Amino acid sequence: MEQLNAKDYRRSLYQGILAPAQARKREHGPRRSCSSSSPLPVMIKRHKPTVPSELRLESIMHQPEWTTSRRCANCSTKINPARTVWQCSTCKVPLCIRKDKMCFQEFHKK
Repeated sequence: MEQLNAKDYRRSLYQGILAPAQARKREHGPRRSCSSSSPLPVMIKRHKPTVPSELRLESIMHQPEWTTSRRCANCSTKINPARTVWQCSTCKVPLCIRKDKMCFQEFHKK
């Protein structure tokens, strides 16, 4: 049997218990399409949420806006956390805007 750390163990419990319940809710919900009879799979992400590249790179509506202090999505790591009070108004992703670090520009040009 495979050894799991605590986080992966909880994730497997969620997949086994909560995912089928969520799929049943979707199956009986108002937005269910008639063409599919099987429940929709529920995915639990392992990493940070990502912004689709079509939105992140092609839209011109990106403007910095003031928000609460959050970890920068571009440069912050577990070992070296970087906090910022700026976020993109379109992506809703926290990004640094400083003289020495322009994560806002880097994030939207990658």
